Amino acid sequence: MTGIAHYWIWIVYSLVTIFSLFYVRLMFKYLRGWNRLSFTIPKNLSTSTKVSVVIACRDEATNVRKCLDSLVNQSYNTALYEVIIVNDHSVDDTPDIIQSYSNQFANVRLINLEEGTGKRAALSEGIKQASGDFIMTTDGDCWVASTWIESVVQVYESQQSKMVLGPVRFTKGYNLLTKFQELDFIGMIGIAGGSASNGYPHVCNGANLSYEKSAFEQIQGFDGEEKNPSGDDMILLQKMNAVYQNQIHFVKTNRAMTYTDVMHNWKDFLNQRIRWASKSGEMLDKKITLILGSVLVYNLIPVLLIINAIWIEELWLLLAMHVGLKFIVDSIFFSRILVFFERKSLLLFYPIAQVIHIFYIVVVGALSQFVSFDWKGRKIQA
Repeated sequence: MTGIAHYWIWIVYSLVTIFSLFYVRLMFKYLRGWNRLSFTIPKNLSTSTKVSVVIACRDEATNVRKCLDSLVNQSYNTALYEVIIVNDHSVDDTPDIIQSYSNQFANVRLINLEEGTGKRAALSEGIKQASGDFIMTTDGDCWVASTWIESVVQVYESQQSKMVLGPVRFTKGYNLLTKFQELDFIGMIGIAGGSASNGYPHVCNGANLSYEKSAFEQIQGFDGEEKNPSGDDMILLQKMNAVYQNQIHFVKTNRAMTYTDVMHNWKDFLNQRIRWASKSGEMLDKKITLILGSVLVYNLIPVLLIINAIWIEELWLLLAMHVGLKFIVDSIFFSRILVFFERKSLLLFYPIAQVIHIFYIVVVGALSQFVSFDWKGRKIQA
């Protein structure tokens, strides 16, 4: 091999080392933040906050009953909370089902969205009509723990939060696709909790997101971000953090858990992940864009190494070192997060998931910036 070739090999080694050190530092920061979060929440608080649960709902006839059943059977004082379901132009029986609950329960209300379309417009309308001081949101295809409202409000009151992020859990899966989804999603929740604990929250999930109504109004809600097709939760988180830094908290307890079903085929799964990943292109905080971009590059590295190692033999060692380091770091991270979700057995599946993840994150990351995705019968361009 010529001197020039050796020179380029050392440049490649140096670049991979830099990205590896960045990734290791980032993951251990998330882990330290997660470990700082308490498993317990204050008890015996005399909670008095008026809560409005606001849900944007479109074509959820097969799921909304389970969602509403969990919401009307909360441990929280019924007189202190209302459930507002905003129907986003459903073409199935969703509004009829919601109305039947409204007829039966005084604190359940149906609003039919008249102006605008989409989740953001539906949430904005629901919050506008909400009577509560504290807004809690989830999705129409989710259900929540019976202590969900009580637990989140306890954190809100004790921490004087402006926003509270909560955990979301997939139902258990038993095949390759569902187990991979569980691990991938649990990792995202771990990052959400860890980054919030570190004082710089940059990941959340709208299936379990709550905030003070006055704070939402102060930052003018979703105004100014109409051009973004997705990412209502992430955009709101960044706007909140820009004004209310250190007043955003994560509630780390199963008592505040939201549950949802896994995707049962690869097409639906990839469509969902492309929709989620499309949020990354329009981040208000460019530091978050840098972090997400660096993680994407870190996962792209082994793909590039595999391609080039066919001709440059020395790269096989670098590939083995890179993948080995990532495996060790991620295994340490997941071993702690999986304890909270009571899914430590998923670690046995992690070696296979690691291989899939390397290619999955590159493919989804790339496609999310160029292709359209489907959501409730609507074609949306990323």
